[in-house]
Amino acid sequence: MWRPIALAAKLEPADRMDVMYVASAALIDYIEPAALERIHLEVLALARGRDRSISVHTRLRLCFTALERMDRSAYDAAVAELNAEANALGLARWTRQAHMLAALTALYEGRFRDAQLAAAELERSLGPVGEDGTRFSLDVHRVIYAWVTTTPVDHTILARIADYAPGRLAIAAWIAVQDNKPERARSALAELAGRLPVDPDMSAMVAAAIAYVDDVAFAEQALATLEERSGRIVLTSMVGFAVLDLYDRLLMLLAKTAKRWELIDSYAQRALEVARHLGSPVWTARVRADWADALEARATTLAGAPTTNSAPKRDEGNVSAQDAQDDLEKARDLRGLALADAERLGMPGLVERCRAREAGPRALSAPQHEGLQLERVGELWVLRGLGDEIHVKSSRGMELLARLLAEPGRELHVLDLAGASAADGGDAGPLLDAQAREAYRARARELTAEREDAEANGDLGRSERATRELDALTAELERAFGLGGRERRAGAASERARSNVQRRISHAIAQIREASPALGQHLAQSIRTGTYCAYEPKHS
Repeated sequence: MWRPIALAAKLEPADRMDVMYVASAALIDYIEPAALERIHLEVLALARGRDRSISVHTRLRLCFTALERMDRSAYDAAVAELNAEANALGLARWTRQAHMLAALTALYEGRFRDAQLAAAELERSLGPVGEDGTRFSLDVHRVIYAWVTTTPVDHTILARIADYAPGRLAIAAWIAVQDNKPERARSALAELAGRLPVDPDMSAMVAAAIAYVDDVAFAEQALATLEERSGRIVLTSMVGFAVLDLYDRLLMLLAKTAKRWELIDSYAQRALEVARHLGSPVWTARVRADWADALEARATTLAGAPTTNSAPKRDEGNVSAQDAQDDLEKARDLRGLALADAERLGMPGLVERCRAREAGPRALSAPQHEGLQLERVGELWVLRGLGDEIHVKSSRGMELLARLLAEPGRELHVLDLAGASAADGGDAGPLLDAQAREAYRARARELTAEREDAEANGDLGRSERATRELDALTAELERAFGLGGRERRAGAASERARSNVQRRISHAIAQIREASPALGQHLAQSIRTGTYCAYEPKHS
């Protein structure tokens, strides 16, 4: 425990409250959220009946520690208690926090319109002059909003915050990333001279700039420094109110920059797990897109490197062509998922980036199959190849096959195949219907009771089995619902198109298989479906 906190135990309650209240502010970002939360709770107990202002401020701090622990029920409870006490106190300084917290929550949950409305409500509450501190926090929040949502940044606001003295270089580097100004980012990093800021928020900003300009030497140092924050979120609390980033996402970007290929997957998986616990489709989409880029970089860098008889060690370049091919396949799948989420949520920068990468690295080898021809004759399709010729009734699936076979090796997005608009953000309904939800929850209650019974009777095997199944059910429910219990809707245009295209192509291949098992088998092996579809002929 930090020395002033330990010494405070010997003081009178009022003095102990003052010391711990001030000391806990210095400890924010520097000790684990659970440990900091215990200090806040003690300050809250000491403030009861003594200092209402310290009490309400401590409740605000408890909102942030609960969010950092990614405990949504504790966070919601802390917000409710803060609002109740702030309203009782009747000071605008504290009642306004409700708007900032609402904006924070809506932003990481992907409810961008709600985030904008909450920020606008806060601005209206300030009046024509406003309070400098609150207005500055609002400016920072709006810049972070642009960063998170990948929307254009307001340069008027940037100009107002660019000279923020305590973190000028870190902020300048981070703003340069948003503004797509690599030289400005390099200049700010050069002034830092290889020194990562002590403040975690600022170090996260610098890490983003390091990856942006591909500073290999600085990336190695930043990796070692930020590793201790793996598994945590970058939370701007008293300035800006937002989940600025995920440390594991930044660590993945730094590993890519430093070409520490062996670290990429573990950081990416951890970042996705953090995003899942946080209930943030926004950060899930960004992590997937970044992971896709990292996998492509790894594949293209290490493709063709010599192999050994031992297990592959990607950092040494000992990978097979199949390893590189697998990376590219996974990258395409991840980018397709990221693109679908970005379209649904409304993240234009991420959408543009994912689409631009469609023209990037393809399969390392794309063998062409000789002699396969598909043409339409009246109401029939004639397919020739492998020494066979068959006639298949016209269908939408055959039309889709014809497009893919016409351009072997080329990936086509399902929206292109389906002829749909990429801007369509329609809703395909809840991921789980009411009956399925109740069945999941009933089974979860049964498993909880079974685990408790097993633990009471010392049956560790049964307890572990129940726990594993309960974890799987919980993950499925969290996938279908936000942490606040809101239904997640399945489907924007990409998801509906993916499902329809896959079903129709499968039906067409089944028709072909009935007429010619050899042609049907060839197409089943050579047609790849998903968010991107392609005919990648395999030699028979």
